[in-house]
Parts: sequence; structure tokens; C-alpha cells
Amino acid sequence: MPEQIRIRPAEQADFDAWLPLWDGYNAFYGRSATTALPLAITRTTWSRFHDVDEPMHALVAEGATIITQKNNEEFFDRALNTPRTLLNDTLAKSPKKAKVEAVGEKKVYSDGTRTVEMYHIYPAPHSNGLMVAYIPKEKILFQGDFSLPAPGQPGNDHVKALVPALEKLKVTDFDRYINVHTSAEPQTKAELWKAAGK
Repeated sequence: MPEQIRIRPAEQADFDAWLPLWDGYNAFYGRSATTALPLAITRTTWSRFHDVDEPMHALVAEGATIITQKNNEEFFDRALNTPRTLLNDTLAKSPKKAKVEAVGEKKVYSDGTRTVEMYHIYPAPHSNGLMVAYIPKEKILFQGDFSLPAPGQPGNDHVKALVPALEKLKVTDFDRYINVHTSAEPQTKAELWKAAGK
């Protein structure tokens, strides 16, 4: 029987497990070593996840396998499997090696009823390790880093790179476009194509 996955809100004791992910995120944007954010900003960001008046949320999926593009595998393995230093840290109390599954260009998952197709989106100016999830039955494309512009604004280079990559992969039969950064209103393929100048 597979290990149970427990999804829960992040707790204060999860800080030490979150910190390598935050540091990796900041390093990607050039904020490391001498240009690193001050610890006060890091602590403020973390505290916002626990403030009921903030619109920021963080969830922990204990027992889940992280599915990522092959170019990200080493980072996740190192960031999540480095020994913890806080005595009350959740991972220090129950050390388990994080499960990371690396995907090359495409991987299909199915339970016999539904299918999720994972695709590497390349080239993309933002990163060489971006992926999208396509759910064909529901005609949904889910992604994490290709935010649509505000109404009346042009699409950025990331969005403009996504559409040709999807066309090349023949991943174009979707209606709903879901961004992990969410928007107040549902987004559509038509809006994505428009943002890309199509």
C-alpha cells in the first residue's frame, strides 16, 4: 500500500525545511551571497504564511513525491535532503528522505480514469526546468510561472515563449488555463493566445 499523503498548513516548525527552497528561489533571481535578502525579510515572508490577515498561504504535503523537470532534480535533492539544524523542526523529528521524481521531456500519469501529462517547456527565458501539467479529459493546462498580464497590458517574454512551445508539443486542446499564482477570475486558452500575440 502506498504511503499516505498528508496535506496541511505550514507550521512554524517547518521553517527549517522551507528555508532551502526560499534560498534557492532567491538565488535563481540573483539574490544570494552578497546580494542575499536580509534575514528580516526572510522572517517577515515566513511570518506572512501564518498571519490570518495576509492573503499568502503555504501548504505542506507530507509523504508526497515531488515531480520536477530533470534540470531541477539536483537542487531539490540537495535542498530537501540536507540534515536539518533546528531541534524542533518537523524533519529533524522524523527524518525521511524526500522523494523526487525527475521527468525528461514528457511523462504521463494515469489512474485508469484520468490522465495527467507533464511536459517540459523549453526554450523559456525564465528557466530551463519549467513544466506544465495538461489534463486532457477536463481540457485544463496548469502551470506555475507563465502569468497572464493585467487587462490591456502586453504579455511578457515568458508568456510569449509558452505558446510556441505548446504548439510544438501539440498541447493545444485545452479551454481552462490555471496559474499557480491564481487570478481573481478563471483564465482561458484564448486569453493566453491573445497575451502571446496570436
